[in-house]
Amino acid sequence: FAQDNHFDYVWLLNNDTVVPHGALEHLVTTIQREPQAGAISPVIVRMGDKSIVDFCGAVHDWNLIDTVRCPNLKNAPDFCENHKDSLWAVGTALLLKTEAVNDVGLLNEKLFAYYEDDDYGTRLINKNWRTLIDLNVHLEHACFDGDMYKRQPYFFYLMNRNALILAIEHT
Repeated sequence: FAQDNHFDYVWLLNNDTVVPHGALEHLVTTIQREPQAGAISPVIVRMGDKSIVDFCGAVHDWNLIDTVRCPNLKNAPDFCENHKDSLWAVGTALLLKTEAVNDVGLLNEKLFAYYEDDDYGTRLINKNWRTLIDLNVHLEHACFDGDMYKRQPYFFYLMNRNALILAIEHT
């Protein structure tokens, strides 16, 4: 739809988020400053407790088949700068340039529910697009906050299956 109607951006936004006033305008202004940026994400904080940062940047360690996430906001500026060519972002509130979507393609439908953002970030990197983290915008997300082992079996199936698909496709 966005491509057919010549929109400049597509915003992937989870339905369990709270978007602060002015967030979209700030993200657009920030991404426009960086011609090589194909994506931008706000900082993702825990709904109900904004002091808990759930996401502020990540990179893949393909040697270990693992993800390295920035541990906190204090380290985020250096983390993002030191990994500016390999940074990727979760899909919770990912703003994409339509130009980048045209270059990279749509989300991988094989990765329903989990790891589609890891894959998309990797595909952006492989096509020389950068992903930015806007450390000035904090978006609340209703992240899972319970006992991991009380999740439904399909969660574990999808997480493991999709992790394998990601690793096989990118290593």
